Amino acid sequence: MIVDSDGDGLTDEEEIELGTNPRNPDTDYDGMPDGWEVDNGLDPLDPRDAKWDADGDGISNYQEFLDETDPQDATDPRPVYFVEVDGSDVAGDGSRANPWRSICFALSETARLPSRHVTLLIGRGEFEEDVVLRPNVEVRGASERGTIIRGRVIGANNTLLKGLAIHEALATKNGNAPLLTMNDVRMTIDHVVVQGSAAKTSIGIEIRGNAPGASLITDCTMTQLKTGIVIYGAVPLIRRCRFVDVAEDGIFFRRRTGKTSGGAAGIGDGSDPNSGYNVFDDIGRYAVNSERDEELKAERCDWGTDDPAQISKLVNGNVTTSNSLKAGTGLFPSTIICTVWSAKTKARITAASVKAAPGSFNPVSQNENGVYLFAAVPPAVYTFTVTAPGFATATNVQSVGAGTQTALTFAMKTAAEEPTPYPIQRISCFEGVISGGGRSGTSTGDFVLLLGVVLGLAVASRVGKRAEAALPSFADSSTPRKEDA
Repeated sequence: MIVDSDGDGLTDEEEIELGTNPRNPDTDYDGMPDGWEVDNGLDPLDPRDAKWDADGDGISNYQEFLDETDPQDATDPRPVYFVEVDGSDVAGDGSRANPWRSICFALSETARLPSRHVTLLIGRGEFEEDVVLRPNVEVRGASERGTIIRGRVIGANNTLLKGLAIHEALATKNGNAPLLTMNDVRMTIDHVVVQGSAAKTSIGIEIRGNAPGASLITDCTMTQLKTGIVIYGAVPLIRRCRFVDVAEDGIFFRRRTGKTSGGAAGIGDGSDPNSGYNVFDDIGRYAVNSERDEELKAERCDWGTDDPAQISKLVNGNVTTSNSLKAGTGLFPSTIICTVWSAKTKARITAASVKAAPGSFNPVSQNENGVYLFAAVPPAVYTFTVTAPGFATATNVQSVGAGTQTALTFAMKTAAEEPTPYPIQRISCFEGVISGGGRSGTSTGDFVLLLGVVLGLAVASRVGKRAEAALPSFADSSTPRKEDA
């Protein structure tokens, strides 16, 4: 009989041979199940390989697990091309060994390919160019400080900007022009620094239209700007961002232009574990300024002060600031990533609900192919409870530190797969009911049976006491028994 007690894709016998724990689907606690690591050439006993990039495509092994892509294939999920400051747009072919020199050239060359969904890996250094993105392209830099685009960036639909900086151009000042424009496009902007100059005349990001309402701006920094983000249309999800050294407003919600609707309700919701944790420091006018009639939520933010009177001066318009974070704690949000799958089929479960307690957070049901995210929560010891139709409830108690990322795997079993406790027969004298084991209700027979049991116990007790009184006491072992005399 093949037994996989923890539902990680390895039999208990295989786990014993490998040295992994047959009762834990993720022995090294790196967020990747043991069976998946073995199947993909990784080490289920080494948590460091979660951050490594086995195929060199710029995506970590752990992210490839979340995306259900092959961590050993650089073309999965999309082809990868390279841009380096010492590359060549004449002799280069975009390979790691022979990279291109400019981002714009790489975008134009890859537009001719059969697969227009590509990833551009931008190396360290400064790239002085205005970049017009095209749809379905991921642009990944080496780091927010290592890869710098000096110029303006125009966004496009379904694009990703990650791990780089956008700086104001050296030769010509942009004035009030935005360094990054999102004009009715859906984008993800992740770990990007948008930096102006000492003059603080530029706008960081300008947002217009409905499509940005489905966008995400996370873990970004806006600095040395006139205004960090200006929003004319739908509001994207803005979380875990830092606004520092801004001349006027951190975020300016202008009156909606055109027929715009949808998007987030603000930049922080106290009941949403995936919003908030925005930090404001050294803001010239308002941290959050709104011209809109509808209420905007700016909850669970770090205002740089714990004084409610001072916080109220940092916002303007119909903005709520309840559940404010203690000053200084907004820099260290904690993240929990829960992957939920079937222990039997290994298929991701997308109809689950994950609840974290303590806290007043709503359960998380929105997910990316079975991956449920708590992106902005305070450090605590949490009990995670996972429910899904057709499966038994699963729980996990986890201590989460400040500024850490914790990955949990839930291998869900059906009620039939869970061990069934032996039914306990319970007798309730007060209710006159015998229940348990499928028997319930009252009847004359039940009452007679119950009365007989009670009387029998009383008689047995009385007889037992008489017998006990007739026996000699052996409490004192020094007293000789009659037969020993």
